[in-house]
Amino acid sequence: MTAEIAVMNQQAVALAADSAVTLADSEYGEVAKIFTSANKLFALSQHQPVGIMIYGNARLGEVPWETVIKLYRDHLGIEEKGTIEDYTSDFIRFINVQASKLRIDQEEVKWPRSGIVVAGFGKREIYPAIVSLEVLGFRGQLMYRLEKPSIAIQGIEALILPYAQKEVVQGFMNGAEPSYSRKLLRIVEHILTRLLTGTLKESDEDVSRALRDAMGSLYRELDRIEWEEYAQPVLRTIAEMPKSELPAVAEAMVGLQSLKRKVSEEHETVGGPIDVALISKGDGFIWIKRKHYFDPEINPQFFQRFKGGQGGRSSRRRAE
Repeated sequence: MTAEIAVMNQQAVALAADSAVTLADSEYGEVAKIFTSANKLFALSQHQPVGIMIYGNARLGEVPWETVIKLYRDHLGIEEKGTIEDYTSDFIRFINVQASKLRIDQEEVKWPRSGIVVAGFGKREIYPAIVSLEVLGFRGQLMYRLEKPSIAIQGIEALILPYAQKEVVQGFMNGAEPSYSRKLLRIVEHILTRLLTGTLKESDEDVSRALRDAMGSLYRELDRIEWEEYAQPVLRTIAEMPKSELPAVAEAMVGLQSLKRKVSEEHETVGGPIDVALISKGDGFIWIKRKHYFDPEINPQFFQRFKGGQGGRSSRRRAE
């Protein structure tokens, strides 16, 4: 599994992703092994301010998502799209055109769940935008559904958007994790049912109506408290934050989810190094933290493959 997050204000978007990848037993579906060195966050273009995160299944059919992304990045070159939606559509179009080469054109069954998150700035976009979708399979063309509508932050001051495993982030933003809130509401509903049944002399329909009204009022009040007392103050602060502070928030949110898994009795399906990037209109895609499976100092040829990669530190960051 995975924990990923996007933290956005009107200046920039910070992306963070953990490094855990889970191998499940094919027969029983149980966790067989967990590695903590997977790459899930990438620059979608070497030249433009746009990034992509993957979660869920690490493969598109039988091909690693990382390979597909880097093939598209080479295909895209220096081309710039108007919006983040345009980048997402072009990426999907590339997959459809290359389906035979990628050997996914024969697939007619649903794949294990995977998702992609594309974020940054298109040429025409002044504010950051983000698109997330769930990939379902291939049947003549890639099948997918938007997990959330595309979001352009114009008119919105700030957003914190978690993906995959997100209960800890939701708890931080709302004052309580969703599972706790659901259990509490079930208890309250059970108590109210007993009280109303014991006190109202009307029909069962009247009792049901009174219960619906009471629970509706409770839901609305909880929503108000979650927003006004927990989420809104955080988002107000994020809105005013300098862009240099956003990556630390994103990393901390993923770290909280990782810590929760570490100290619980569940498998540590979130963990390992946290990759963090910041995307802004002026500075482009900037790595803040990035793990390597090799030592950059003894592999200068890796960076020299990119324009301007003659050993300078700024060009190295871009090339990674």
